[in-house]
Amino acid sequence: MAGTGRCSLVDVVTLEVGLQMWTVREQMATDALRCLSQVADAGYHGVELVGYGNVGFEALRDGLGEAGLRAVSQHVAYRRLDHELELVIAENVALGCEYVVIQQGRHEDWVDDSAVVAFAATCTSWARSFRDAGLALGYHGYHELDLEFAAAGDGTRWDLFAETIDPELLFLQLDTYWVRHTGQDPVAMLGRLGWRVPLLHLKDTSMVPGETDTAVGNGLMDLPAVLAAASSAGTRWLFVEQEGDPAQAFGDIRRSRHNVVRALEPFR
Repeated sequence: MAGTGRCSLVDVVTLEVGLQMWTVREQMATDALRCLSQVADAGYHGVELVGYGNVGFEALRDGLGEAGLRAVSQHVAYRRLDHELELVIAENVALGCEYVVIQQGRHEDWVDDSAVVAFAATCTSWARSFRDAGLALGYHGYHELDLEFAAAGDGTRWDLFAETIDPELLFLQLDTYWVRHTGQDPVAMLGRLGWRVPLLHLKDTSMVPGETDTAVGNGLMDLPAVLAAASSAGTRWLFVEQEGDPAQAFGDIRRSRHNVVRALEPFR
């Protein structure tokens, strides 16, 4: 069972490649079931959900099965956890997810150090409920970078959050693009956090002026170094993600998967 302690987070160290479904958000909003089929056709077997597109929970659950996709994880908004905690847990158990990730906190959760400590306590409390249901809860963030990465003590408020939470209960999900955007090194951060990062977002910064991100392996990210750090950390799932150019998402996710699988060959 994943997520109930240090050993369970690192027992399986094979790096699996999945898709963060925010990448195909426009297609999910138009025809979610067709989108799932196309994601499977692109070579993916595992996904990290962000809602259910233009269908309900039950239809999406059935569609995942018909497409041969596994819902490994789901991003969930703070509001749903605050108001619908038991429903969120029940849905993710029914989906077969191992992990659920808090998308981000609220503005007021990061305004000062005391707010961060209180937010960490709230997240840890939620994580106990998920653990009791056999699920692991994590935190993603990267919403208001000027607040999350503001100075706190000898580090940042993100560091304070990471130090305050119970690492046996709440994991951290890094995003290579946003970590780099804050001026930090994702390789070094993976080295510091280690087993606390079972899920990693692979997002690559574009080299083209005016563009944000690009297909993984086509940009500025040192993909082999990130994969080596993830392997050493015991990361289980690498979720390809791209926010820009959603209209061309299916071509991009094929290129990303090809690049990542090729770069993973030394680790197989």
